[in-house]
Amino acid sequence: MSSTSRCPCDSALAQNPLYVDAMLNRSISLIWSSRPEEAEQQAQAALDVQPTSLEAISVLVMARRWQLDYAGAMQVVDRGLAMTPEDPLLKFQRSMTLLSMGDIGEGFREYEGRFS
Repeated sequence: MSSTSRCPCDSALAQNPLYVDAMLNRSISLIWSSRPEEAEQQAQAALDVQPTSLEAISVLVMARRWQLDYAGAMQVVDRGLAMTPEDPLLKFQRSMTLLSMGDIGEGFREYEGRFS
C-alpha cells in the first residue's frame, strides 16, 4: 500500500468515526506504510474511545516501537499489563520491546514465559 492509497477501513471510519476496530486496522495499515506517527495518533484515538482495549494498547506499543520509542512502548505495555497481568498478547509485546531494546536475555525469557 503506497502512502497515498487509502486504507480499506477508511469507509467504515467515514460512516462511524468512533469505530475502534476500524481505527486499529487503519493504525496497523499506517505502521506498515511507514507512517508510525500517524499510526500512534490513530491508536491513541482508539484508546480514548475504549480505554481498556488490549488490542489498542498493543497497536500503540507497536507504533511507538516502530518509532524507536522503546521507553514509551514499555510505559504503554506496562500500563496494559497492570490491568491484565496474564494477557499473552501484551506479554508478547513486552518481550518484543525488550528484544528491540537489545535486552536479549530478558526479552527471550519473557517471550518463552508469556503463556505460563
